[in-house]
Amino acid sequence: MVAEMLCLLLAAQDPGTPEMRGGWLSSDTFDTAAERTSMIAKFKAAHLNTMFATCPPLGGNTGESAPPDFAALLEEAKAAGLTVTAWFQNYKRSGESAPADFASPAEREAQKRWVLDMLAAYPKLDGVHLDYIRYSTWEACIASKMDGIAQTIAGIRQALRSQHPGKPLSAAVFKAAAVTYRGWKPTWEGDVPAWYRDWYASDADNYYVRQAALPGNNPNWLLGPSFFSYQQDPPAWLKAGILDAIISMQYTAVASTWQDEVGLWKSFLAWQGVPADKAYMGLGWMGPSPWWEDSAFDPKAMVAFIKHGRSQGIKGFCIFRLGQPGVDDAPLINALSVDGPDNGNAAPFKTDVASPLQGGTNPSPAPSPGPGNEGGGGGSEGNEGCGATGLEAFLLLTVQRRFTLNSARQAR
Repeated sequence: MVAEMLCLLLAAQDPGTPEMRGGWLSSDTFDTAAERTSMIAKFKAAHLNTMFATCPPLGGNTGESAPPDFAALLEEAKAAGLTVTAWFQNYKRSGESAPADFASPAEREAQKRWVLDMLAAYPKLDGVHLDYIRYSTWEACIASKMDGIAQTIAGIRQALRSQHPGKPLSAAVFKAAAVTYRGWKPTWEGDVPAWYRDWYASDADNYYVRQAALPGNNPNWLLGPSFFSYQQDPPAWLKAGILDAIISMQYTAVASTWQDEVGLWKSFLAWQGVPADKAYMGLGWMGPSPWWEDSAFDPKAMVAFIKHGRSQGIKGFCIFRLGQPGVDDAPLINALSVDGPDNGNAAPFKTDVASPLQGGTNPSPAPSPGPGNEGGGGGSEGNEGCGATGLEAFLLLTVQRRFTLNSARQAR
């Protein structure tokens, strides 16, 4: 047990281990020189390394930032040593009034061309981040639509590999720890992917079964993750190797919700034979809203989530969102980077580390699952497979000074 937890701690503290520490930047956070200077200073102070900057319009495609502001941010952030990724809002390519139909071959080609044109116009970009890579209407799973999205991503991936090798591809996806209706036992509704049906059947006490049994629900319901309701299947995308990483948009200040999110992604990816470090987690630096009732500006919670995520093999975190009008970001920045009461005198981001989404390096593709790997979730790079829980990691931090590496070896 001590050896396993020591493995976890050393991996989490290794300054040479890349870790994605990012933030989604809306246009109002970099549309003046003063805002750009302020935002870059915040990233540097918090030891963040990856900016997801909302794209400008280009080639008849929609965009939320102004081209001069986007170009200036790219130049200034790169000069400061930051990774800058183009943040696309894919189903809005032609505007919100004409959402994309990814089942159309013409639309898939237009999406690929949009990405390539953006990289040609702004060659210093490190990579590509897909958002709204989904349909806009909540509905049952439809195989043709799910396949259309997967083909869109695969087409972009193939184009990047051939024309921009080393440019990582990531995507923002809906959360797992949020349930949607999938049918009535024993009949699934719609084209629910087979892998999920098998995953669900493998555990009679899985998260979604427990949710159906809560007061006000019906234990005969078949439930599933919210991303299915928009035709997303990110575990399958990662298994196919068409993405380097996904970022789950679970914006919450509730520990149990966030821990469920991490646990579900670990389980989903293990079932697919994919390392847990392919899933990054969103951090909700935002006030309560009709869509995220459990969110809050809570730096202590954000630090706790990062530490728990690391204990479970998560290698990336992304904030939504810094720079909101009227919000003081200093408490979060201090909690991330300076030892103090909000982080138990152990700030998680005290030094700079490289981003795994930095362009110019060739991201390794997701491994193909071999015999026996389906549902395995064995060891991989970093601290994957150490097996320590958040509580165990906390205990290790408490007693680490009492143990030496020799005693750890003896414990083996």
